[in-house]
Amino acid sequence: MATTKANPSHTFAEPGTYTVVLRVSNSEGSTTASTVITVTEPASQRLLVWVLRGGQVFGTPAEFRVNSLVTFLVYRYQEDDLSDTTQITDFALSLPANLGTVSGSRVRLNTVAGVTGAVRVTAGGLSTNYRITTMPSSIDHLEIRPADVRIASGTTIDFNARGVDRFGNIFTLSGVNVGWHVVPPELGTIHSRTGVLSATTPGVSGYVIAVVSGSLRFGAAASGEGVSKVIVLGQIPQSFALLPNYPNPFNPETTIRFDLPTTALVDVSAYNLAGQRVETLLRDQMPAGSHSVVWFAGEHPSGVYIIRLEAGELSETQKVLLAK
Repeated sequence: MATTKANPSHTFAEPGTYTVVLRVSNSEGSTTASTVITVTEPASQRLLVWVLRGGQVFGTPAEFRVNSLVTFLVYRYQEDDLSDTTQITDFALSLPANLGTVSGSRVRLNTVAGVTGAVRVTAGGLSTNYRITTMPSSIDHLEIRPADVRIASGTTIDFNARGVDRFGNIFTLSGVNVGWHVVPPELGTIHSRTGVLSATTPGVSGYVIAVVSGSLRFGAAASGEGVSKVIVLGQIPQSFALLPNYPNPFNPETTIRFDLPTTALVDVSAYNLAGQRVETLLRDQMPAGSHSVVWFAGEHPSGVYIIRLEAGELSETQKVLLAK
């Protein structure tokens, strides 16, 4: 391109390195000067997304409590110049159904904790993702494991407490102090911080109680308690056994009893005669001792069922009759 205009301008169609030459002429002759310029691709536009909740703004990825209502703030900016940023109010949100629902610029998260998903933000031909993971809500009560045990006198058992929010999400307690107690005292002695119970008096039944207060890892004030029923037996069973249920025949519930000579991961399930599992009655780590679990079979049809007890590599079965 060449021009004789004063103060010329030119639009470069392609990026690259160019030499610009200026030549000045008069009656006495001419002179030239040159300079090299580099033309680059124009900066692209992008979306910047923040989420507003409780007066605070959060970048992605973020964790929010279940059932939270969060507000999206969307900005458009030049990739190489964050100072050139403009807020956008006309944008669209979309997200997986298991994460939550959209209402304008807001998202109401679902009530299941541990869900991770991306909210798709679209505006003016641009789009980006904002990743969210749902956390449990504030603690509602404690869940103690094991929940209902029989333990031989002179033995110990380790109790553990977990938090449960009002939506049923279970989570590990962190940053809180759990205090353990037994009622009545004749049941045994329990370490007030670790939850290890040493059973003492045979024939005594009572409760292990856990009480918690403090702050959970996500900053919520925590207060609650949980209870586990404990029966102290005279001695530890000598062998693994699935004992006869009572009553049998039954309608609609029966008690399944079993003995454990050692601590084991126990699974007690009911099967139909076709070998299909119809209900899991118990799956938990159980201490040595005599235990029982109640099967309420009101939703199942009359007939013969098979109760299967598994503890480690050991298993036993027995038939029971539901007669409505």
